[in-house]
Amino acid sequence: MDAIIDLTEDRDHDILRSASTGGLFGGTLLHDKPVGSYLKPDERPAYVLRNKRSGLQITGRSTERTYEPDDGYQALALVTNVRLLVVLGQDSGDGQHSVRLETVVQTGVESGRFRTNVLTVETLDGATWRFPCRGDPSAAAEYIDAVAQCWVSAQRLLDDAESQIQQASERLAANEPADAMAAVEATPETLETARTHARDVGAILAEQVDERAASLEPQVAAVHRAAYAQRGGQVHARAQNAWQAGDYKEAANAYDLALAAYETAYNEAGNTPADSVLSRRIRGAAGEQELLRVGPRMDADTIRYRAAQIDRPQEAAQRWKLAFQAYRDILELVWGTDSSSFVADSDRIRQRAQTSADAAIEGFIQAGDQWLRAGDKLAIDGQRDQAKQGYEQARSQFERANQLAREVRPDRVDDIQDRLNTVSDRLDGAVPDEQPETDRATTDATPEQDTDPEGRELTGRLDEPGQDQSDSGETGPQTEPREGVSPDGKGSWSDPQKGDQTPGDTEGRASAAAVRGDLTTLTGDGLSALVADLWEAKGWSTTVFKTTGEAVYDILAVQQDPEYRMLLWAPDLSDRDPLGSTMIERCAAVRDSSDGADSATLVTNGSISEAASERARELDLRVLGLNELTEQLLSEGVRDRVRTAVEQDRKR
Repeated sequence: MDAIIDLTEDRDHDILRSASTGGLFGGTLLHDKPVGSYLKPDERPAYVLRNKRSGLQITGRSTERTYEPDDGYQALALVTNVRLLVVLGQDSGDGQHSVRLETVVQTGVESGRFRTNVLTVETLDGATWRFPCRGDPSAAAEYIDAVAQCWVSAQRLLDDAESQIQQASERLAANEPADAMAAVEATPETLETARTHARDVGAILAEQVDERAASLEPQVAAVHRAAYAQRGGQVHARAQNAWQAGDYKEAANAYDLALAAYETAYNEAGNTPADSVLSRRIRGAAGEQELLRVGPRMDADTIRYRAAQIDRPQEAAQRWKLAFQAYRDILELVWGTDSSSFVADSDRIRQRAQTSADAAIEGFIQAGDQWLRAGDKLAIDGQRDQAKQGYEQARSQFERANQLAREVRPDRVDDIQDRLNTVSDRLDGAVPDEQPETDRATTDATPEQDTDPEGRELTGRLDEPGQDQSDSGETGPQTEPREGVSPDGKGSWSDPQKGDQTPGDTEGRASAAAVRGDLTTLTGDGLSALVADLWEAKGWSTTVFKTTGEAVYDILAVQQDPEYRMLLWAPDLSDRDPLGSTMIERCAAVRDSSDGADSATLVTNGSISEAASERARELDLRVLGLNELTEQLLSEGVRDRVRTAVEQDRKR
């Protein structure tokens, strides 16, 4: 039997299975059991070296020991992918010594006595193992070196991966998800490199590395999941803050990022407790994003509603101007961004922007007129300094009106300029010939005391010189609003309880039969537009989604103070079978799954089956058929809108 046996190609060699050798020159190798029985389940034999008398010499930093087999036995050095094992046959029981390959620093081959060579192995603890044998042990030495390096590299890489995961966990604890992601960015590659080194050695080491790497991979996934969830939470908060600040575009972008982060975390969560938490976060952010799509419109409408409720012209004018700016910003959002980010009816927004601008212009004019009258009264009474302050306030209001008129109402500029000229004359010293007409602000004064348009005594100063009253938080002069008449006398106020009053047929309400007849001619888009108008007349702010093809409901209606959100469907069933239960169930399911929806209503220009009505009652879904819709339209006095809807529908 050879003194050096290569087992890399023959793992079933006799020397692994027998403690003795056969043949003419056979003999006993070991006393107890064959060397192969020492193999562990995770070991793969590569080489066996043997000698009969030299045994094993281990030299330490300060010691030197030699271990020899007894007479009649041999010393076997088994090289595996895990260790170097030396077994010495002895009468009292075989002796054994081993060193793990990951502790090997260097191997070599030295020349020995009597035509032998010595395999040398140096270890981390400073020891040197020497095993003499006949033949050339260079292949075994190279194998040990290669395996040792692979072991060291693989373990070092796995240690690096653990360190990366630890750093990522610390970054997460510091609420720094981006840094956490960066910390484990290279970890998957590190684990794969460790596996590659292990595969270079063999399946056993590969399995061991795989096992440890497999224990680290879920930790990397957990870091990813937590980092994405944390990142989603941060961007979600940013989206909410941007919305609160009126930066709708930034809010829309942030919601996109937040949902992407949440969904990535959700997909990596699997069936874990984090799954349900992330699911709730996704639903919440998606619901907010859905509302943001109509948020600018709702916010602008709120400003407009509140402006319509203010009696004082100067304060109302400021609110109307804010409403105008808000509607103008909506048009820029709708035209300048992805259409999926915001939804608005451009024609209606333009109309409301114009109405708001008209109201603001008229409010500034009314406020300027009242300040002018107050100044004239003081000037006639000889109080020139106080009168000048009134004239300055009047000029400020007329200039505001003039600036806005030049932008949206050029036909009003000349009229406003005349007023500015009058103010300039007054400031230059002109005095009116007669007492100005008394307005509401002065009628409340007692006979013994005159007041300015704010009800303050006219014998003192009106305000600090150069201070603009509207900017200081003070309100301007008051006047009785003209019920039902817009500030320019041409249109009508937008009453939040009645919606926009569009001029149309005012000869009285048409009969129910005529309204029903018109309704049955509407298509789905026309019916949706009419239903939206009806809800607007009831005081709701609405957005029609049907034409976008992106939502599972046709209309979103929101009521302010307190906010209430309703989903509406408007299917055209005029020439179809009665509404059935299936659609009732579908609408109810959408309502239940839509985060933040308070209720749902289905409105149709067709009939409703008895089964559908019963199912709607069971599911608490309100349903309006042709007759109920007709009654609603007539009771709200919006017959003209039915005709408008029909005419617009025919143009589509």
